[in-house]
Amino acid sequence: GHIINSRHVPAAELATVAENKLKKLRKHPVIAYCDNGMASQKAAAELRRLQFESVFTLKGGLESWKRDNLPLES
Repeated sequence: GHIINSRHVPAAELATVAENKLKKLRKHPVIAYCDNGMASQKAAAELRRLQFESVFTLKGGLESWKRDNLPLES
């Protein structure tokens, strides 16, 4: 599953997708997450490099989200 209303963007495609499909979100808060919180750090750095203004990471990643029984969608 994934967090409700989130978008899956593979790390290898992040720069292209951010430039083409996500650029309208540059001024909005963006939360990067991965399974355990490690890869999302690199993704957040890349988004900041691409001039996204408010980029955050989900501490502990999706595993932490699941552990806290927060909602997911399939």
